[in-house]
Amino acid sequence: MKNLSPIQLAYLKNIEQRYQEIVTEMGDMEQTDLKKMIELKKEMNTIEEKVEAFQQWEKINIKIGEWKKMNSMATESEKKEINKEISQNEKELEQIAKNILKLLEPKSNSKNKNNFLIEIRGAAGGEEANLFTRDLANCYLRSTKNQKWTTEILEIRSTSSGGYSFFSMLVKKPEIYSNFQWESGVHRVQRIPKTETQGRIHTSTITVAIMEERAESEMPISTKDLKIETFRSSGAGGQHVNTTNSAIRITHIPTKIVVSCQSGRSQHDNKDKAMRILRARIYQSKKAAEQTDEDKKRSEQIGMGKRSEKIRTYNYPQNRITDHRTGISLTNIERIMNGNILELWAKTKKIND
Repeated sequence: MKNLSPIQLAYLKNIEQRYQEIVTEMGDMEQTDLKKMIELKKEMNTIEEKVEAFQQWEKINIKIGEWKKMNSMATESEKKEINKEISQNEKELEQIAKNILKLLEPKSNSKNKNNFLIEIRGAAGGEEANLFTRDLANCYLRSTKNQKWTTEILEIRSTSSGGYSFFSMLVKKPEIYSNFQWESGVHRVQRIPKTETQGRIHTSTITVAIMEERAESEMPISTKDLKIETFRSSGAGGQHVNTTNSAIRITHIPTKIVVSCQSGRSQHDNKDKAMRILRARIYQSKKAAEQTDEDKKRSEQIGMGKRSEKIRTYNYPQNRITDHRTGISLTNIERIMNGNILELWAKTKKIND
């Protein structure tokens, strides 16, 4: 019988609790706070279908428990009908569990013919989140190098401790898009930071978004819709970076999407990279907006970085990686993070060649 693992049940209970918190918060909120109301409604839409399915699963599961309790006290003639009810409810429970498992899987597009972008951001946890952003970026880079997949780093925003507040790169192998889609969402890390003197474990989150690259011919953007600004680059890069206005910030006026880039060696290079990122983000936004009510997808895969949204946990003290959608756990974090992300994929979903 197909059923839900303890890890999946804990994940579903977590998002169910968050759903109730949103309902309460929206009920107590002033109707004039439209911006906050829209944000909460958007978050609610990302988990509503999962919560409803889980509540249905819980209801049937309770009913089965009640029938089994009655069965233990029933006469032989009564047990036949009770067992029939139990069997019917167990079949229904199995079907609901299958539906939930499908809902927990990320949306994928195996027919994608375009290169794709990966964006990673630190979310909750301060500098420790930035450090793990760097670690996961290096994991992806090593993994793509091991497989001889061509990549191009588009932007790195380094922090004073050596972490990354933001990282983006282009992967030039469309066939593996559906596998990298598995990475979209909130990643949680639990470990003792190097700066922690008391040996306490800290919990941080980072977000990952996977977006298709679109060629200029596929996603034309009018210059009238763009606000382009230049500014002085900051961070590592030498004298050239610090003394020229080579960094670019582009605002797409209709969607209010803002992209900045300063990792290139020239203003032209930065503008080219920024436009590539901008086209991908606009396409991603449009694609999400076109989803039907039955198959709603958040306009940005990365979510809000809340713990209730986490798809995976990296527990360093226990040397364990857990995927909360499948309930699968793997040991040996160091091996996975050193460029063997495919081993994790192979356990959670079938690799597409």
